[in-house]
Amino acid sequence: MPMVEVVFPRLLSPFAAQVGQLAQQFAAFERAPPAQQAQLRDRQLSAMVMHAKRACPYWRERLAPFAGQFNFADLPVLTRSDLQTHAAALVAEPGTALPHTTHTVVAQTSGSTGTPVSVTKGLPLFNLLYQAQYLRLHAWHALDATQDLLVVKDLPEGVQVGGWGQTLSEAGPTGRAWSKNLVAHDAEEIWEWVLTQPAPYLFTSPSMALRLAEIARADSRRRRHLQAVVTFGEVVRAE
Repeated sequence: MPMVEVVFPRLLSPFAAQVGQLAQQFAAFERAPPAQQAQLRDRQLSAMVMHAKRACPYWRERLAPFAGQFNFADLPVLTRSDLQTHAAALVAEPGTALPHTTHTVVAQTSGSTGTPVSVTKGLPLFNLLYQAQYLRLHAWHALDATQDLLVVKDLPEGVQVGGWGQTLSEAGPTGRAWSKNLVAHDAEEIWEWVLTQPAPYLFTSPSMALRLAEIARADSRRRRHLQAVVTFGEVVRAE
């Protein structure tokens, strides 16, 4: 017997439903009075510090003076060098992991500026929080997920149906993602590709967005209108 399609209301997967509920919490926090925001922030900060002291050898000694109420600005700074030197000691010890973080994955930078930086991410908690903030990004910038988008990052090239991600795809029809690998192509090649694609949105790194903007400014004979450029993965410089 064929499956009956449920058109309305849409039945989300447990993951998508959790992401949506988290996004609602973040939205409520944004609208909350400053005093309530500060109270929640301080409680979570205290819980985070206590967890780090209990679970991570690196933080146990450095956070020993901190208990009860304290200012975030007073906490010791974690530097790039610290991450490179003490990566193993920064990982929670066995049996101390937070809920939803027992499955981990190591993410590492390319090392293009020297020694790479490695961090251990607890899944699926990372994915839940990342996707919830992704939904907030859509709300902040009024992005239309029914439109196609261009993605320029270190990914396989091609066209992906439901290119805005699982959560948005489950909520309703979404546009396609047209991807170009930023490692395999220089900015001039990517600019030529962008000119041929009608999608109104571009997702890429800040450095690539800046380079494409410089090329577009110099290319006075051809114009390419984009509704929005969304960046990720690097610090956005003032220019």
